[in-house]
Amino acid sequence: MKRKISKKDIAIIGVSGTFPGSENVREFWGNLKEGKELIHFYSEEEIIKMGISEEQRNNPNYVFADSLIEDSAHFDHKFFDYLSREAALMDPQIRKGFEQTWLALEDAGYSPKKYKGKIGLYIGASDNLNWRIYTQLAGDRTVNPFLLKQLSDKNQMATLIAYKLNLTGPAMNINTSCSSSLVALHTACRSLLFRECDMALAAGISIRTDQEVGYPFEEGMINSSDGHCKPFDKGATGTLRGEGAAVVVLKRLESALEDGDHVYAVIKASSSNNDGNTKVGYTAPSVEGQAKCIRHAYRVAGIDPSEVTYVEAHGTGTRLGDPIEVAALNKVFGKGAEKKCLLGSVKSNIGHLDAGAGIAGLIKTTLALKYKQIPESLHYTTPNPEIPFEQGNFEVNKELKNWTVQNEEARIAGVSSFGIGGTNVHVVLQEMDGELEESTNVNSGFKIIPISAKSDYSLNQYRKKLLQFAQEENASLTDLAYTFQTGREMFEKRTFVIADSQQDFLQQLKADSFYTGVAGQNKGLCFMFPGQGSQYQNMGIQLFQNVAVYRNILNEGLEELTKQTGKDYRQTLFGNDAPDIINQTNFTQPILFLMEYALAKTLIEYGIVPEIMIGHSLGEYAAACVANVFSFEDALKLVLKRGNLIAQLEEGRMVAVAAPQNTVIPHLFGGLNIAAENSPSTCVVSGNNKDVEEFIAKLGVVEISFRELKTSHAFHSTMMDEMLGEFRTELEKVT
Repeated sequence: MKRKISKKDIAIIGVSGTFPGSENVREFWGNLKEGKELIHFYSEEEIIKMGISEEQRNNPNYVFADSLIEDSAHFDHKFFDYLSREAALMDPQIRKGFEQTWLALEDAGYSPKKYKGKIGLYIGASDNLNWRIYTQLAGDRTVNPFLLKQLSDKNQMATLIAYKLNLTGPAMNINTSCSSSLVALHTACRSLLFRECDMALAAGISIRTDQEVGYPFEEGMINSSDGHCKPFDKGATGTLRGEGAAVVVLKRLESALEDGDHVYAVIKASSSNNDGNTKVGYTAPSVEGQAKCIRHAYRVAGIDPSEVTYVEAHGTGTRLGDPIEVAALNKVFGKGAEKKCLLGSVKSNIGHLDAGAGIAGLIKTTLALKYKQIPESLHYTTPNPEIPFEQGNFEVNKELKNWTVQNEEARIAGVSSFGIGGTNVHVVLQEMDGELEESTNVNSGFKIIPISAKSDYSLNQYRKKLLQFAQEENASLTDLAYTFQTGREMFEKRTFVIADSQQDFLQQLKADSFYTGVAGQNKGLCFMFPGQGSQYQNMGIQLFQNVAVYRNILNEGLEELTKQTGKDYRQTLFGNDAPDIINQTNFTQPILFLMEYALAKTLIEYGIVPEIMIGHSLGEYAAACVANVFSFEDALKLVLKRGNLIAQLEEGRMVAVAAPQNTVIPHLFGGLNIAAENSPSTCVVSGNNKDVEEFIAKLGVVEISFRELKTSHAFHSTMMDEMLGEFRTELEKVT
């Protein structure tokens, strides 16, 4: 049975990470599904090339294996506005913190500059004493010592990132050893529930700053004897330290649904505690401490542990830790006869990410819920006889399995992380119920997808990555257009795609002759509203058919016109009326006003907000109405009255002349007037039908170009004076 949304539910709306063998989260999930062990075992040739001594090479207790990410030292310092010498001194963990925070926000579809709410940042990172010593010894003397300390100390990471990205929620570094990143997530959830922020990022980062290759094995310590981590297996001897950096973006679920966010999974509850001293020693785990933490999480979630079908364990593969962890789970879950709860540990794939371990397990479980599959926990063949499996219903997952549940129950999982020193944390996750997902309103018609970067090279790389994503994910064009317009920061180097189909979009992304440009200085946006003469039957029909905001406003106005006049203006605009009827002033003006007003409101709804508005003639009424000079209802009455009064006047004509006003004036006669000076080289002449006819003939003689406008009357001429008194009376009724 599907669960209802609770006020305390937290949505995971963005994920990003780089792990051993996986540049990003999508690769990470692919590797987990394939059951890959992402540990690098050094060859003899590699070891010799690295200059390892013969004595160390021949040491039987030395393990030449590592779990490292690629390019951990690389950093696009210009993107984050750092000098190269500053970036060289920056702790690699801070570099990855910047990159993964940015990528996670992009995955969630938010730009820190555009988002109006407060964003909090909570980071767990590994100790970096080696790096601080290195930078002090080899530091660039041109860098201020105070700045050097900021850049080289991982404890400055949260506030450095918050400063650069203008994150105005709480910014905290969390340090509880191996459980740091999941405690950071727990703290971020609390911050959201207490409304200290509107969005929160939880991160776990661990990048090695020493130069050691492999590690020495010591009996009884945490590192394994063979470089493999074998959680819950009889042959397990420990784990090995891995590298990784990952960030998840969180929001209160009710806010995420209201904002139409993509939700990976839902956090129903989290809990954290400490063992205290009721255990063998400071570094030892505690059955009672872990059990209390886990039990409290399910009580807060309002979920019976029997409903849980998978637990992502801390699972370090140590002889002491694994038995205690399962014993603690058994105390909470008990033993029933109905079903098994699967158990796994991502450490079997990537090793122990130290401060980043918990967030790695959380992302694995989040993706498992999203894709409804549980990856294999590697290297499990024979259960560790010290683990009390028989006292509970836990079973280690030995193969990729489809995550099936009975009677449409929700898929629910637990994620554990335990730190040396006794800080425990457990998170309860649930799949995002399908019926709660906001369905995408897939409109037909063209979509604009703007793309930008800080350099031409980056722009081209971004285009290639977008092409790869669009091909693999079959992404909705509507969703892409929305995200790239509202959830991406616009940089100086820009390009765009305008497409009306997935195929068209892909073809344009593949094109070698892709247009690029450089953004100029933003001088503010102006809405310009034209006057009469620009109308035609079926104008705006694609907008009316495909854009709900535009359609609703136009319908409201058309219904009001019918109510006030008894005439069906819809037939004039879209129906079977003769095409020329729309050129009659009493129809033209209300319809043009409505269209201009609806289009402006639609653009504003899409976030395209003008700083200035200007209108020509009738367009002034639309501009004034959008600017709240008067109400929509009053504006419609005025435009209707204006059109009807003009319709009662003698008919006339208007001519756009391609010549300066001073050149045209000597050719005027009778009742002709200069109606408008559109530019220093163009103007418009108005008058009665007879005079305009003669004027056109004169223009032909003197070889001045002109174009007659589609109007029924001589607007902006003395022929309008007759209606001014009655129209003034109508205007005086308006607030």
